Amino acid sequence: MGRLLNQTKKLMYRNYTKKFGIPDRLCHKILLIMRLTTVILIASLLQVSAATFGQRITISQRNVPLESVLKEIRKQSGYDFFYNGKNISKKQEVSINVTNAELEDALNIAFTGLQLEYTIKGKIITIKTKEEPTFMDNIIARFQAINVRGKVVDEKGQPLVGASVSIKGGKGTTTDKDGGFVLTKVDEKAILVISFIGYLTKEVNANADLSGIPLEVSNSKLDEVQVIAYGTTSKRLSTGNTTTIKAEDIEKQPVGNPLLALQGRVSGLFITQATGYAGSGVTVRIQGQNSIGNGNDPLYVIDGVPFSSQLLTTMNNVVGNSGQGNDQNFRPLNGNPMNYINPNDIESIDVLKDADATAIYGSRAANGAILITTKKGKAGKLSLNFSLESGLGEVARKNTLLNTQQYTEMRREALKNDGLEPDTTRDYDLFDKYGWSTSRNTDWQEELIGNTAKYNNFQTTISGGSSTVQYLFGGTYRRETSVLPVEFANQTGAVHFNVTANSLNNKFKMSMTGNYVAGKNQLPSIDLSQYTLMSPNAPALRNPDGSLNWALDAGGGTTWGYLGNPLRNLENRYTNTTSNLITNMVLSYNLLEGLDVKASLGYNKLQSDEVQLYPISGLLYSEQQDGRGGNTLGTNKSDYLIIEPQLTYRRNFGPLKVDLLLGSTVQEQNTSSLSIGGSGYTSDSNLDDLSSAATINFFFSDKAEYRYNAIFSRLNLNYNDELILNLNARRDGSSRFGPSNLYHTFGSIAGAWLFSSRDFIKESLPFLSFGKLSMSYGTTGSDQIPGYLYLDLFSPTYRNPYNGIAGVHSTRLYNPALQWEETKKLRFGMDLGFLADRVLLALNYSINKSSNQLLNYNLPVITGFGSVSSNFPATVRNRNIELSLTSTNFKNNSFTWTTNLNLTVPKNRLVKFPDIETSSYAQFLVIGEPLNVFKAYKYEGVDPATGAYQFRGADGQLTSSPNERTDRTELIRSDPKIYGGFGNTFSYKSWSLDIFFQFVKQTSRNFNFGSYPGAFPPGSGNQPLAVLNRWKQAGDVADIQRYNADFSYATGNFLAPNSDKGFSDGSYARLKNASLTWTAPQTWLNTLRLANLKIFVQGQNLLTITGYSGLDPETANQLSLPPLRMLTAGINAAF
Repeated sequence: MGRLLNQTKKLMYRNYTKKFGIPDRLCHKILLIMRLTTVILIASLLQVSAATFGQRITISQRNVPLESVLKEIRKQSGYDFFYNGKNISKKQEVSINVTNAELEDALNIAFTGLQLEYTIKGKIITIKTKEEPTFMDNIIARFQAINVRGKVVDEKGQPLVGASVSIKGGKGTTTDKDGGFVLTKVDEKAILVISFIGYLTKEVNANADLSGIPLEVSNSKLDEVQVIAYGTTSKRLSTGNTTTIKAEDIEKQPVGNPLLALQGRVSGLFITQATGYAGSGVTVRIQGQNSIGNGNDPLYVIDGVPFSSQLLTTMNNVVGNSGQGNDQNFRPLNGNPMNYINPNDIESIDVLKDADATAIYGSRAANGAILITTKKGKAGKLSLNFSLESGLGEVARKNTLLNTQQYTEMRREALKNDGLEPDTTRDYDLFDKYGWSTSRNTDWQEELIGNTAKYNNFQTTISGGSSTVQYLFGGTYRRETSVLPVEFANQTGAVHFNVTANSLNNKFKMSMTGNYVAGKNQLPSIDLSQYTLMSPNAPALRNPDGSLNWALDAGGGTTWGYLGNPLRNLENRYTNTTSNLITNMVLSYNLLEGLDVKASLGYNKLQSDEVQLYPISGLLYSEQQDGRGGNTLGTNKSDYLIIEPQLTYRRNFGPLKVDLLLGSTVQEQNTSSLSIGGSGYTSDSNLDDLSSAATINFFFSDKAEYRYNAIFSRLNLNYNDELILNLNARRDGSSRFGPSNLYHTFGSIAGAWLFSSRDFIKESLPFLSFGKLSMSYGTTGSDQIPGYLYLDLFSPTYRNPYNGIAGVHSTRLYNPALQWEETKKLRFGMDLGFLADRVLLALNYSINKSSNQLLNYNLPVITGFGSVSSNFPATVRNRNIELSLTSTNFKNNSFTWTTNLNLTVPKNRLVKFPDIETSSYAQFLVIGEPLNVFKAYKYEGVDPATGAYQFRGADGQLTSSPNERTDRTELIRSDPKIYGGFGNTFSYKSWSLDIFFQFVKQTSRNFNFGSYPGAFPPGSGNQPLAVLNRWKQAGDVADIQRYNADFSYATGNFLAPNSDKGFSDGSYARLKNASLTWTAPQTWLNTLRLANLKIFVQGQNLLTITGYSGLDPETANQLSLPPLRMLTAGINAAF
């Protein structure tokens, strides 16, 4: 046995060392090293922190006498002060807010703006008045140069590493690991300019000793930190097109999926929700659809770890993020893995759109990127925060349908048109028999989707730390139910932690972040929204004893029809239990001044276990007589490992700042799935036990491996914060392509000119406070295709054995020439600030062209294969005009009013597709039109003579039976024409009101034609009120053809909804979110001994303004539950 194991190990080693990517043994070692390193570092750094914590100063006082500040510093440090009482007035008030600051930094902040200086000898601090230089001192200084030594800190006295310090118009440098800097041979009259991302630029006079220069946090949106690929920047200095959404905007919205918090808030980003069920999926598009046949989802990166855009599933009731694959007959529900990212743990979400922002990610970000940064610990005393939120949800809109009188009149008219009389054995709805009633009028919308959903969310966090170690630990529990008659719940529990540490000399830094989410989502096997069109006089759903009412006729058969009692579907329960672990460790070390080495190690494990039960009680009545239940069980796993070593070099050469990044990526993803189905269960009590199944219907297993390597670099050149050049390059390698096409190179170039810094602009346009022109061009690619398409694929023939022996058969032809899709992106941008940046305007125009499309090429039947994957020379173009506007309309000590607006005008076109006429794609693609175009018939109303729908064919003639291939002459474009959002925030003292509208201009399907008006399919017999405008007799001019009960006019009922008349304006403006918050004043906090207290009320999807006639203009689907209107209230407290 031992010899066999050794041989097996050798064989495994040989196999894995030949593979593209990371050997499994190395993966195991890396994870082990990560664990050991974490334990050792945290233990050692906590000890160091404990030993040094008492030597630092923490004070937060505002407008207090200087003497009281000195007393507090003496108390904390043990240093005594010596000064002349005449130099320090008791009326001299200062403000200071420092946390774990060094003694000198605390003193410098305390003395800011005062004509005082100090010296430290031993444990004595001597304070005296600054001496004014004499006339001779000034004369001598003119001919002397000095060496300037200083330190740059934040408002709390913490060193700012990497801050830029330069002589105005001359040379410069950056601060080191301690925030310190040295400039030699500086004119004593020179002015130094200090800047750092997110802080106000400061100018100071040169001095030999400039220790403790405090920078203030900038309140301007231009200086907010933006997270970009492998770094940070600000909107002021960015050369790309990036939008940032902060935690305060996310926390105002009661959503389980963080992507829903972005709806309408980011220009160039269009998000739609699939259904109103908790945990259902969303469709996300950044600047349109680039690919014809493959993935169009953006890259998701969470704390540096790429995250899947598709939910793992082996069943049909949950499909991926793209929103494709809805099966309206069985399972119109979607799932999305982002439901397993806790919105409460997010610090910011950055949406990267153009080539400059995404090219360094290479092929993974051809469709843009969404970077999610979770919350981190901050230095300070221990803080405990908890939040409790609870609320209710409901369907906001309903269809206006026929009542029972209108319905029965329609049915009788239909029978009369067909020369028929009502029949008690067929037309149950026209008689008071078998539970049907001509006097009952049931609103099935109220009965089936009219209940109240419940929302509960609880969160708690603990954070704090010293200057060397900061930590944050948090937990969340969320539970959401649906509006169905039976409670279906989506429950999620999450744990989040972050530990950040640095050595005493700040050379070594470590940050480890982890998120674990466990969820259990119960979904119905079918969306009951489609049953809301049942006849209004249909029987009650339940008998008096609570059992399902099958409305049996005299012969013992059900009168519900082939769909059966809709509540039976609620018996067929689907449960998805998912766990998601994301952990990331970043280690960095400062080798030399400006030179840092960093390694990022990330791991993601996503597992989904699915159970679909078909109990006897959920079967159709006719099937229940057999008494056999069934099940389907599935499990899906994904393990993702990524390692990214990086080297950064930063240095100032006079006014030129150089920032160089070199790095590489090694990542591996392994997925596996297993599903099995059984039937023949005679009891519902053991449905989840496969050994009790009479028959195993199927067994399926699958494994896939994806490996990806890359090297990348970025060079950023910044001249005097006026001219900026950014260069990106990346060489990608993907295991999804054959050996001859494994690698591809991508890159970008971008530049920005901050023209508002020029003197002639300041003089001629004094109202213009900021102005920037930018441009970017680059290439990205896509490998979003299934694995192994370049190989021959085989499947077992276990269902068709030969002489009892199962073999294999070929299922797909190989194509070793398969190549990457490529997208070229060009962007022009302009950013303007007016009135001291009170008004900020950003305009961007982008053109993206995606070519070398990866599609299926149809093959002749003689080959034995339907198609083969291949690259087509087709080109898709997306043009986008994006506008963003923020303004501070009014601001004083008690009241502030701000406004934000974003607007996008997209235009998607298929500009090239050689020989499309002879391909299968000619059925749904048109050159010069969007990819989402629908070929419709030309509707010409109802024939006054016959009462049948008529259409105009391609030959110009009227017909009631147009040709499917040649007469679809009308083109319906369903892509949004304009979309965006508009919001206002009002703050008055302790109150804050935030109101945000989302708007979309689009064309959607309407349902005014109904579904076979006059016929009696029990599951969908009712109709919209629009069908009342029907043809009754010869000569009538109407929109709806004659009522018909025997489906003799069924063709027209199918053709009319697929004509241009079957579409209408689906535009809407929605009050997406409203939030009212009260923050307790400081006097209350002091009384309650709290650090913070907020009470809030929030609403989601509160009001929709639209002319759309269906349930909801966003989903535009009568068979899907619309997004719910939510109203919640909560409290947030910190100790």
